[in-house]
Amino acid sequence: MSDDKARNGIHEMRLLLIGLLSVTLAIAPSAFAQDKAGLVRSAPVIGAADSINTVAVDPERMDEFEALQLRAFEKNGSLGVVTVGMNQHEIIVLCHTVAQNFGALAAAETDRDSRIAKFVEVWRFEQRLAEPFEHARKALGESGYSRALIKSGQSMNLLSMMPDPQIEQGLKAGSDMMFVWATRLASRCDQMLDEMGIAKVSGDPPPEYLEAKTRFRFRGADYTEIFADTELGPYAEKMCRGGAAPNFAGAPLDQRGYESMSLLDWAIECEDRAAFDALIAAGIDLDASGLWGDPPLVRTASEKRLWFLTRLLDEGVKPDTMGRSKSALLTSNSDLDATNFGGDTRAAFNLLRERGASLNFPNFQGSIWHRWGLHETRWDLIIEHWDEFESDPVELARDLEFYLSGDMNWARKKYEGAAREVKTLLIKDYAVCFPVGNVFEMKKDGRGFRIQPDCPTGDLSQTQRD
Repeated sequence: MSDDKARNGIHEMRLLLIGLLSVTLAIAPSAFAQDKAGLVRSAPVIGAADSINTVAVDPERMDEFEALQLRAFEKNGSLGVVTVGMNQHEIIVLCHTVAQNFGALAAAETDRDSRIAKFVEVWRFEQRLAEPFEHARKALGESGYSRALIKSGQSMNLLSMMPDPQIEQGLKAGSDMMFVWATRLASRCDQMLDEMGIAKVSGDPPPEYLEAKTRFRFRGADYTEIFADTELGPYAEKMCRGGAAPNFAGAPLDQRGYESMSLLDWAIECEDRAAFDALIAAGIDLDASGLWGDPPLVRTASEKRLWFLTRLLDEGVKPDTMGRSKSALLTSNSDLDATNFGGDTRAAFNLLRERGASLNFPNFQGSIWHRWGLHETRWDLIIEHWDEFESDPVELARDLEFYLSGDMNWARKKYEGAAREVKTLLIKDYAVCFPVGNVFEMKKDGRGFRIQPDCPTGDLSQTQRD
């Protein structure tokens, strides 16, 4: 890497690093020289100032400090920078924290074979650290170890924001970004462990390790924790393994585990299609609420899990199914879960529409019209589907008026032309008056729609033009 590129990386992280140093990595005067044991990574003096957000830096030593950062960055990337001023024991504690993250991210892999392959890497890294970590913990003592843990936690936060050429290269090459990030950090730790003379570990983990570690986990919990205090554990144990589905005959399918997790939810989470089909064959209630209080159609629509969503619709689940607070169609319109689960942002929406989902269900506040108008300002979509509009025109007019007022800081101005078309249609088709007035003071009709008082006197054509 060129000096200019490295210096650019240092420049980007300088303020972040100084902020962290002020809290936990402020280097004591004795750190400038090697200690007797030769364990401290030498650094110039930076003392903590009175404010927690600033540091008192000797200007005459800043160039020397940045040069030290640059050398550390060139040698060990961003991990080298955050360990400036740490002793060997503290570095090992930090790498142990990296190992914990490494394992947690490996456990999140839904494919069992991939999960096993990842844990082989994790095991070798853990084994290399095991003895040095125990030695470091004893050497640091209780208070020293506590401080090292604090440094490690804050260093991990900083590392997630700092550039590292080796890590960035891996992220561009792989789709499993978080695991690649943890893998690259582990490799940086390996470099430092090499420098310390700590031997690498080869071979494969014992079967019992893989059995315990590669169980599918939801938010870090395996089936024994998710289905504690239920009779579902023996069935869940045989799921998420990539093989044949267990026999669900006699299973208490109405029971729920953590956050109302059902066995059907468990199959969806680990993408066990065989178990999902077997549960349907066993007669599980497909309309019953499950994880987070939502029925499975709402969850699969939100998360864009199209195979599961299609199967549920094929089994006769209504496309207008309502969750705790939103319909399946409304949740399918969200891009957030599509990003999280790698789904097509429009595919679930289009599938539900093909199967007959209504744009007007169940009321205006819970309808797609409100989502498109107020939250997304996609007035072009409202125009595109205007022939299906059967919701509250006064409520829509209120959202439109807010958009056109200029006070909506998230408004997409490129749809202003479409918004004015909607205004024309509201006046023409529903005799809505502008300005709309305070809808909260308006009475409602039998459908629950707002009843707008008489239009204000004056030239309504001028109101329409405004």
